[in-house]
Amino acid sequence: MRSFLAAFVLICLSPGFSHAQLRQSFTIETFSVNSTLADPAGNRHVAISFRVVNHSTLPIFISKQAVVTVNQAPTRFPFPNLPTGGAAFISDVFATKATTLDISISVENYSVVNAPEAKLQTPAASPFTYTAHLDQPETNRWQSIGPSKFVEADNSVLGLGRVTTIAIDPRSPDTLYVGARGSGIWKTTDAGVNWFPISDSFPSVHIDAIAIDPANPNRVLAAAPANFFESFDAGNTWTLLSTQVAQPWGSDGAALLVGPAPASALYLSSLDGLYVSTNGGHQWSLVLGGSSPIGSLQFNTNDHSTLYASIAASNPVSPAIPVGVYIGLNGALTSDSWHQLHGCPSGPLPAIPSSSRVWIAQSGQTLWMSFLAGLADNSVRQLWRTTGTTCQAAGFTENSWVQIPISSGCDQETKDNSSFLFMHPDSANIVFKAGRVLCRTNGGGSPELIPGLHDDQHSIAVAPSNHSVLYLGNDGGIVRSDDLGAHWHSVEEGLAVSEELAQDTGSGTPFLITGMQDNGSGTWDAVSSVWNSVSGGVSGGGQESGRV
Repeated sequence: MRSFLAAFVLICLSPGFSHAQLRQSFTIETFSVNSTLADPAGNRHVAISFRVVNHSTLPIFISKQAVVTVNQAPTRFPFPNLPTGGAAFISDVFATKATTLDISISVENYSVVNAPEAKLQTPAASPFTYTAHLDQPETNRWQSIGPSKFVEADNSVLGLGRVTTIAIDPRSPDTLYVGARGSGIWKTTDAGVNWFPISDSFPSVHIDAIAIDPANPNRVLAAAPANFFESFDAGNTWTLLSTQVAQPWGSDGAALLVGPAPASALYLSSLDGLYVSTNGGHQWSLVLGGSSPIGSLQFNTNDHSTLYASIAASNPVSPAIPVGVYIGLNGALTSDSWHQLHGCPSGPLPAIPSSSRVWIAQSGQTLWMSFLAGLADNSVRQLWRTTGTTCQAAGFTENSWVQIPISSGCDQETKDNSSFLFMHPDSANIVFKAGRVLCRTNGGGSPELIPGLHDDQHSIAVAPSNHSVLYLGNDGGIVRSDDLGAHWHSVEEGLAVSEELAQDTGSGTPFLITGMQDNGSGTWDAVSSVWNSVSGGVSGGGQESGRV
């Protein structure tokens, strides 16, 4: 749960400026303290979040840092220059056994530029202060009561809520960022033992995509509807770079890729098509599509100057170019660098119905393609891969394709249930086909069902520093594999991403009953953040509304 208590700090500038010009130059806004119930060790997880906003009418830039002091212990958050109207979004996260937090926030050392009277100085304004009592309810502050874990009567773990985008730090398989629609960005540095929200001061809690710059792992990028953010300190401090891309989109979450140096171009899939930025995310150009949704997007695993994308149907959008699979060459920076794949005469790609969601995946020299057509096309589902045969067509190298059968356990998708593809970067024989269920092949043949996972898969990511480690996001949260995706275990405990649809309270036990999106109904006993499943409310089999 979140709270937003606005508070303001007035920064005093040099006498050369008028009072009207300088009024409310910099403010601390959307301040919130998000805390959890105490865990068995007595620790509470805390996230202090706020924005520093430059409201000056002058071209003033902050060039130093915000200082957050909690119980006399300061933490400093340097942030980049802010133009007039600009904001830095900051989160200070930690675990504590303390029940009272004396919080102070100040901005230290700034410069005024592009003005004759410019001087470097340290403001003398009083800092913003707030005292939070974590062990009791407070006006204007919410406390998270869970569920931090959701269990059945036999103590088996149910899902908490959906995760649709995952980014893993290239330095460690245990540090990752996850996001979802309506849940913001969450970070762990210990493989999911502890999770913290790091975007509570953002203007949106809907996160479409997250990416980490492999050349600078402290640089993290995030795409939300009409908002593109950047952090240079591993997610503590963010700035808004652009509002140009209105709706990032993908068949199972938007794709955000960081290209190789020196160009380091950014690629973002959207409902309009594929956008590329060559100046760090400040401006974007549409290079593929034009009212054509991008269903999937990835680099060639051997050459990041080559990209693969699919054009997918999405009502009510009608694709401007044919639904199908495409390849982008020479960095894929312009529309001229893209062309559609058709296959060889000996093995052409099939005709893909215009209502289809389409996926392309590649590893080594092998490509896989799947599509899922709507009910108007009798829910056609097909899976294809390339062979070793190539040919020349219209001046391009094409591959021959062959259809792969889909086993009955994996052939369960409908027009509203996606079926994305993912290939392991080290092996063209390890392929995942996912939708309501997750299927895997380890030999290039028909994928086989992996049992025991929560329904509705959305995102898979491989740890760059250890390719045996994979993470999977679904409607239950996030799970991890340490053996190339053959087996999975939950790492979502404490990830507060449950989407509540209805709730009720009673005078006795349980204290609270709530129904959640695709995760059944649970009860809270007013003591622990671990919730228990209860029958008779919203069930887990895809229902998304109901009264408990």
